[in-house]
Amino acid sequence: MPKKVYFVRLPIAGIVSNYFLAEDEKDAIRQALESEVFGRIDTENNWELDELNVHQYLFQGNIDYTSLSKASAKESDELDPEDFE
Repeated sequence: MPKKVYFVRLPIAGIVSNYFLAEDEKDAIRQALESEVFGRIDTENNWELDELNVHQYLFQGNIDYTSLSKASAKESDELDPEDFE
């Protein structure tokens, strides 16, 4: 049987990370959600692609195949608030 060409689309799930100067975790998450993360993702604009997985399904029935389903924020000791000014 001869082979055929297939146009294949795979859903992906990923995690991107960046630093935000914020009053609390909720504010940091709000800022991240409002930022321009869905443009070019690379270290030139401080976004890092932490995780990239391909899945046949992201969700099937009540099963979530992704590894992160809720935004979170953790205070960082790595950068100083003055770095944002």
